[in-house]
Amino acid sequence: MLDLSLRTRWLSLASSLLAVTACASDPADHVGPAPDDPMMEEQPPAPVVLPHIDGVVVDRAGLPLANKIVVVAGKSVLSDAEGKFTFTDVTAPYEVVLTETGSSLVSSVVGLTTATPRILYTYWPESHDATIQGALMTPTKQGDHMMLGVTTPYSAETFDNMYAPNFNNQYARWWGPETTTASILAIKYTDDGTPKANPVSFEALGTATVQVEAGKVTSGIALAAHDPIEVMMAGTIAVPADTEWASVTMFAAAGGASVEVHRFDGTGALAAFSGVMPSGVGISAGFTASAHTPDGEAMRFVRDIPTDAQDLVLTVPAPAHIEEPALGTAVTPGDAIRWSDVNHKLFIVDIAQYDATQNRYPWNWRTLTSGHSVTIPDLASLGMHWVPGRPVTMWIYAYDLPMTLDEAAGYSLDTVLDKVWGSDGMTSIDGSLAFTRDGVGFTSN
Repeated sequence: MLDLSLRTRWLSLASSLLAVTACASDPADHVGPAPDDPMMEEQPPAPVVLPHIDGVVVDRAGLPLANKIVVVAGKSVLSDAEGKFTFTDVTAPYEVVLTETGSSLVSSVVGLTTATPRILYTYWPESHDATIQGALMTPTKQGDHMMLGVTTPYSAETFDNMYAPNFNNQYARWWGPETTTASILAIKYTDDGTPKANPVSFEALGTATVQVEAGKVTSGIALAAHDPIEVMMAGTIAVPADTEWASVTMFAAAGGASVEVHRFDGTGALAAFSGVMPSGVGISAGFTASAHTPDGEAMRFVRDIPTDAQDLVLTVPAPAHIEEPALGTAVTPGDAIRWSDVNHKLFIVDIAQYDATQNRYPWNWRTLTSGHSVTIPDLASLGMHWVPGRPVTMWIYAYDLPMTLDEAAGYSLDTVLDKVWGSDGMTSIDGSLAFTRDGVGFTSN
């Protein structure tokens, strides 16, 4: 039996978390804590004075960001032209707060210990689309169907139930620079004749990698086709006891791109799943298992699974439970937000205040931490205004990933939320995430 759960025990800030690799030497190995092994959070490291910290502010593409306001221990500087900043005599663990003049977005990282922090400023750069046109070079007959996966940094799109062999107006989407690389995977299949056109066999597969430019058309893309082997992949899903409904999505991945092949939904504990998959050299499988509970949604996602793997087990953890504040109460800067969670190692807390007159959130605060509580900040000190009586929405995202807090500070965890398959920097990431339901009923005081 191949168990795709992760080892879930708490580590200190200086420790590293290793993800389960799907191609372990012994598929029968059980990965995870012993049933009677209590998972306790270790004590934070003792305070250490760092003579100086030399950091850099980056965007989601890893590019440096200049002129961002960086605050550490009440002192503030601007990042230079290379995104760099320096502070002296900093007591670790410490917090870094990022914002910019006129911005309504503030992000912070709590609990850093490194002297060389790399900090992601979590604004969304401009998004771009480009049209792609081409064909899978394979003989076709009327009614043949095709699925297409288009993967770029930070985005993975699946286009299904298309008529083979041409794709004419599909798109690649990304954020940041005007040009990027798009990986394409096309699979011709025979379906079961239902409106959903569920695939029952795969007849041809091809991949390509192309450069795309914002607003432009990349045409004439020819995907050389080969005949894939077909295999049946099956497994079970283990979900929290209070699961209301669950789902499993199966992906095929090749050439840096991926495509959604099957999706299974069920109420309560979706006990088992199975589906035919394309197989062959350079083709792997990936799975996302999701469980919805009264506390929120939790996911387990794994990739780079050999297509000959048998008896898969997808173990979905319980989502974080918000302990404070209680729904329906008023919150104000200085109030604590606390939650319980023994399944995850890193947490992002998003707090946003809604302004109905503008139909938008005039301020947003995002905090990354490895602890179980944060405090709503004094926004006035950052030039932001909290308006009493307005709705406040809060999300807590919890992650189980192979990185420390110091490493995660410079990593775009939003790519994990988007379940990007095969993008830069994501190929080794397997893990889980959970997030609470929206904090409906909170108001600002």
